[in-house]
Amino acid sequence: MDTEMAVSMSNFLQDQAARAPEQFQEYYFAMEDLYERKLWKQLTDKLIQFFETPETIPLRLDLYTNFVSAFRSNINQLKAVYIALKAFESCSNEEAFRNLTQLIEGIDEEKFKDAYVYALVAIGRIKLVFNDLDAARDILIKSDKLIERIDYVENIIHASYYSVSADYYKAKADYAQYYRHCLLYLSCVDLEQLSRMEIEERAIDLSVAAILGDIYNFGELLLHPVFQVLVGTHNEWLHDLVVAMNVGDLAKFERLMAHINKIPLLQSSVGLLGQKVRLMALIELVFQLPPNQRTLTFHTIAKATRIPSHEVELLIMRALSVGLITGVIDQVAQIVNISSVQSRILNHAQVASMETRLREWNQNIHSLSNIVEASGKGVFV
Repeated sequence: MDTEMAVSMSNFLQDQAARAPEQFQEYYFAMEDLYERKLWKQLTDKLIQFFETPETIPLRLDLYTNFVSAFRSNINQLKAVYIALKAFESCSNEEAFRNLTQLIEGIDEEKFKDAYVYALVAIGRIKLVFNDLDAARDILIKSDKLIERIDYVENIIHASYYSVSADYYKAKADYAQYYRHCLLYLSCVDLEQLSRMEIEERAIDLSVAAILGDIYNFGELLLHPVFQVLVGTHNEWLHDLVVAMNVGDLAKFERLMAHINKIPLLQSSVGLLGQKVRLMALIELVFQLPPNQRTLTFHTIAKATRIPSHEVELLIMRALSVGLITGVIDQVAQIVNISSVQSRILNHAQVASMETRLREWNQNIHSLSNIVEASGKGVFV
């Protein structure tokens, strides 16, 4: 290590320590010691500890610019990018974009794919802020290809990629893709590290996406802890609406429609919501029936879905077209023979219902066995 540089770094850290709040001064002294001893891993860990402390935001950029950037090549490149992103949190979007562009130019894409893609996705996030959706899309496509070439992908890379992807699809109003990528993002992060505000925002966005998207099974959302944060808040009605739509509860759905004007996206899609909840009511009706008793009259379906009989065939055709059911319509007899229903992630009530049906099936098998045994006496040896 160059002696002059070491002295310069030592002077810088001592000066920063003198200016910093007392509770952070020990960090600077520890950094100085680790730097002089070239203990890069330990120094990296200490830097991350410092940069992850929320109160250090005003101190980070100077430390990164005048200290970390001088030995960045000596430390893990992915962690170096992570530290840089933490430092840029105090910057304006324009300044952060300039800093990130300069940062990524210094990363060898082939040698350090993980660090490169992590920085690239961060640039994609800023492109979304700038509303440059085409550039953000191109970055996400390139990032996806790079991630496929990495042998082991750290969770922070997946989390960053899925987070930006979800935000992109939200901007594009692609509700099904937002729903998928947001759930993937949440699976990659420690929920305790997220703010209550972010968790609630994600819960609202996921609920809206589930309702408006081509999604007909909300089980994964209903069982997710993020969804439960809506309970006890002024948005609990949205939680209840998702639950009602998942099982096609038309009575509850109609009561909750009084709140729909609180979310303009839902208010402008009232007709779509009505169609979807009736599809869900049809699926729930079929799901509750034993597989050998799934021949339904149009009258039964009309009653369960609260639509006129002449609209039943269109409802069934819609369910068939999106793959919710398979079956054959007999228009003359006004019946539909349903052979299968789309697999579902079950909520607790549906699991309990299935348990009841299994117990009934087991009892029927037991009764049949007794009948066969009684009838076969003297015949079977």
